Amino acid sequence: MNLPASITAWCQKLLPTAACPLCHAPADKHGFCAACLADFDALRTPDTVCPLCADAGSFSGVCGHCQRNAPTIDALWASFDYSEPVSTLLHEWKYRALPQHTRSMQSLMLRHPPHFAEPMDFDWVIPVPLSRERLLTRGFNHAQELAKAAATYCSAPLLPPTGIVREHRPAQTTLDRQNRLRNLKNSFSVQFDVNNCNLLLIDDVVTTGATLNELARSLKQKGANRIYAWVLAHKQTQKS
Repeated sequence: MNLPASITAWCQKLLPTAACPLCHAPADKHGFCAACLADFDALRTPDTVCPLCADAGSFSGVCGHCQRNAPTIDALWASFDYSEPVSTLLHEWKYRALPQHTRSMQSLMLRHPPHFAEPMDFDWVIPVPLSRERLLTRGFNHAQELAKAAATYCSAPLLPPTGIVREHRPAQTTLDRQNRLRNLKNSFSVQFDVNNCNLLLIDDVVTTGATLNELARSLKQKGANRIYAWVLAHKQTQKS
């Protein structure tokens, strides 16, 4: 039965409509409204960031800090800069336990993927794990949810959560750069064979890169070959 257009329109108003998680306007297939998507696109990472730490600059190539202190990971890409409104959205999703925003966050990350994602043949996509205690506190691992989308995009297998065990330590956000490094030392225990594997690490936010590099160090100790990292957002910091 074909309903009159006026009745169809009235019925559609009564049906639940996906709302943009930022402004609550009607969302499109990406999970956001057009205005908020435009705000996000303004924060896309430019090609001139350092390929090893994603630090922004007027250069095109490896930054001075990474030339002096080479990171363990072979390449790092952040889809967006950690500024408003990306920072607000990530904070809400991460610390207010809002899993209903997961599909929107996955879509946002895939909106600006790294150049190395498509041609690279990854053996595993690995989300940065949480300790059991922190997982219970937050309700879900945000990196795990982003990694599901990244694994599909790269046509690579997703490492099961039991593949790497993380020892519980104080939250990295409460520490300065030097204490972050000490806090993470030997905190990851690799439980699977990565010998000669090319790996893609996934996380939501990178600040100093300490967590990603410590995880990469643990994986390379087990024989991993090349290790890349892809995060949703990068928080710029001063490096000495």
